Amino acid sequence: MRDRFGVWSLGLIASALIYGCGQPEGPQKRQAGSIVRDLIVQGSDYRLTNFSDAGFDLIYTDGFESEGEEKIHQNRVKILWPVKLPAMSTWKESVEPTVPSPQVRASYDAGNVKVIVTTGDDIGSPTSGYVCNVEVIGSQTPISVKQDPRILASQGHDRNNPDTDRTYTFHFRSGLVPFVTDILQTSEKNSVKIEGAQIPSIKLIGPPADAAFVEKTTSIVARAVSRPQLPIRKNGFAPFGLSNSLYFGHTFWDMDVWVLPSMLFLQPDAVRSMNRYRLDRAAQAEKNAAEFFKKPNSGMMFPWESSVTGKETVRASSVKEHHISGSVLWGLNLSEQAGIASPSEVGKVASGVARFFENRSIADVSGREIKDVMSPDENHIGDNDLYTNLLAQWAMNGRKWDGPTKFKLPKDANSFLTYDNDNERGYKQAAAVLSIFPLQYPPAEKQARVMMERFEGKVSKNGPAMSDAIHATIWARLGEKEKAYDAWKRSWEPFVKGPQMLFSEKRSSERTYFYTGAAGCLNTVIYGFAGFRFDDKPLDGAVWRKKLKSGWWLSCKPCLPPKWESLMINPMIIDGQKYRVEITPEKVTIQPASGS
Repeated sequence: MRDRFGVWSLGLIASALIYGCGQPEGPQKRQAGSIVRDLIVQGSDYRLTNFSDAGFDLIYTDGFESEGEEKIHQNRVKILWPVKLPAMSTWKESVEPTVPSPQVRASYDAGNVKVIVTTGDDIGSPTSGYVCNVEVIGSQTPISVKQDPRILASQGHDRNNPDTDRTYTFHFRSGLVPFVTDILQTSEKNSVKIEGAQIPSIKLIGPPADAAFVEKTTSIVARAVSRPQLPIRKNGFAPFGLSNSLYFGHTFWDMDVWVLPSMLFLQPDAVRSMNRYRLDRAAQAEKNAAEFFKKPNSGMMFPWESSVTGKETVRASSVKEHHISGSVLWGLNLSEQAGIASPSEVGKVASGVARFFENRSIADVSGREIKDVMSPDENHIGDNDLYTNLLAQWAMNGRKWDGPTKFKLPKDANSFLTYDNDNERGYKQAAAVLSIFPLQYPPAEKQARVMMERFEGKVSKNGPAMSDAIHATIWARLGEKEKAYDAWKRSWEPFVKGPQMLFSEKRSSERTYFYTGAAGCLNTVIYGFAGFRFDDKPLDGAVWRKKLKSGWWLSCKPCLPPKWESLMINPMIIDGQKYRVEITPEKVTIQPASGS
């Protein structure tokens, strides 16, 4: 439950004043306002200052609460003008480089032709499209622009040589950013091939709506987590990003448990930034725990709703959602397994979270208990939530399921339950089945079919858009292709709005873009349909497996929907190496990507 009491808004209002030293005039002022409106759509106080030929500073406020008193925190970020800068890297003709962020500057050499790509004065707003400037220099034949439905508008300008040097500006439809080679063509069949920029992509051959949703969603989420102007390590990543002011830009478990896994293989640099956000606030988490327990050295207590300071920003019952500390550790641990988080730094957080759960629980003959806690089923506050207690047991046993510390895990003769006194009448969102995925708790996985049949149909239709993605992933891992596909379709079809398939949090809401729900659907594609899985040993029945540098195993055991002919992930970055993954019902091909 995300309470909205007494919290200062992160962001700005569309008609805010621009002031400060070096205040711009005319076109520059209008351009600055346009850029900032795309960065943060709604909210409260901000100002622009320190204008120069390179860019300007954006100063905005964020809020937190301390001892019942509202306080504000001021943030400053540098915004660069969307102008052509020196080339970032040079590539040969056959290379299709990955765009790491929505405003990247790069050059590509293709024989005697140089293509310079400069993206962005939109900077990642999924509703208003995407601008790309392209310079083509030195082509031996005239260049023309293809007709393409993805292009909202385009302009071409002669350079020194009207036949060989051209500059193009394209305004792409949101989420539909094609390769430059898709839209530029030379007038001779055998002329040099022009390569362009590529964003991480997941593509499938199957029902057109499925293919469009997956491609658009991958593009939007991958760009949103990679904005250099507002790095996650400093600002965190909210359920809606900064697309609206609903959650004030604050960070929840959504980032650690939902968004992070979806980008683990697609945008590892963004995941590093997510890890940095949590690691840099570990000291504040220690202060939070000391204040909560009223004694020093009480472990690390990460806030349910974190501001840029790492302090808690809610007053009401959501503050009892204490699984958050375990969820933060879970995301860091996943990153460590993938080789993109420091084991020593994660180990310090693991020790701190273990101490927190030791202080938060009480010993009992049936196992340690955590009382008066809010479940992921946020309609319930009670004792011994399954998901929370499992994270506590795992943390206190050194991030292992087996160990000397045992917690009470609610269950009856048939299976695990969601919490003590679970009446099974209904749940706001998936809760008990989180023990199956993402936690992969072995006893729960053995009961997966029973638990799914018991809990899946009891999740509220008015809940947030994450539950059916969890259900779909579990069904796929059980080999239930039809059930997995049906659940996955339910996880996004009722929630997307308009031709651009923009994601809302609830079926009845028109507010988009809900990155948590979108990332959950991508997780089903990666960890369910494609069948990738982390374990401390190879997965039985896997068609592909690789031991990672961390010592963990990444296995692949696909379960493609019957209506899908193929699924391709390109590039999928594993241990720093780019791979091209192609899965069909007959085979799995995982090989180094071109140019990696």
